[in-house]
Amino acid sequence: MEAICGDWMLCGSDNLTAYLVALNVTEENIKKVTDAQEEAFKSGDTPKVQISKDGDTMTIKSHAWGDRVTSAKLGETFEHTAMDGRKGKLTYSMEGNTLLEVFEGEGLISMNRRWIQEDKLVYTLTAKGITTTRVYKKQ
Repeated sequence: MEAICGDWMLCGSDNLTAYLVALNVTEENIKKVTDAQEEAFKSGDTPKVQISKDGDTMTIKSHAWGDRVTSAKLGETFEHTAMDGRKGKLTYSMEGNTLLEVFEGEGLISMNRRWIQEDKLVYTLTAKGITTTRVYKKQ
């Protein structure tokens, strides 16, 4: 579990547009996200995430297209607003060495997983059967 804690920088992303379409993100916002991601990869200043654990509380600080901090006890459901403005409920839990994140809101469910594979943090996000995979390297 502690292996996923630390500072991570995005080094790969696959199928993001299809995932955003599955979430009913507007074309305008999809273009903003994909253009920003393309520019970030060109410049080498890709999105970053910091993950920490204190007892049963997980804190995830995201530095991608604006700073966000989410902190919650494992197993507790709480109100959350997604980056695209959707409101819903979010729950973190552990399944072996995988951090699970379930977001339910506005008729959609997104099942997200984070785990270590070799020396990388793999983050998959799945909604309506569509998965995007984002890979981070430790800083």
